[in-house]
Amino acid sequence: MDKVNIFIAFALCCSLQAACVPPRQTAINAADVACSVDLPRKVETSSKGYKSDPVFVFGNERFSTYAPKTGKTILSSSFVKANDGINIKWPWLFKKSLTGDITVTGTLVLSDSSKSYSLLSNPESAEAPDQDPADGVIVSYLSFPVEGCWRITAQKGSEHFEFVHEVIVES
Repeated sequence: MDKVNIFIAFALCCSLQAACVPPRQTAINAADVACSVDLPRKVETSSKGYKSDPVFVFGNERFSTYAPKTGKTILSSSFVKANDGINIKWPWLFKKSLTGDITVTGTLVLSDSSKSYSLLSNPESAEAPDQDPADGVIVSYLSFPVEGCWRITAQKGSEHFEFVHEVIVES
């Protein structure tokens, strides 16, 4: 194959690939409709007998996650990656007696679509200081296709919970 034919084949492949990528869905303008977020509950913490800053959680003692106390995550545009969405590092805490993988799905609340997206990516086991041996920690990314108001549902084994969280990207 000569260089011209290779270039034409490459260009055709690239254009076909781009045609197969679904268009990015856009959320309804947040200025038009407010996102009614759920606020996480405040939990007082201590470490080695000293009082620590409180954490804010959704879930229960068997399966939970930390979340911003405002119910919103505001990120710079550097967190948005083409064809990869908005990636936010997110922790999950659970009792090791709970079996099964963690699944996290999300639905854009202020959208005409009821499509559910799988949000969890790159889950990795981690350990926290002073962690109880019966507890497990997974650190993952939640990958949102667009900013907006999201109903997030998390499940591990028989435990599940959901909450509404707003993802905002500032330019």
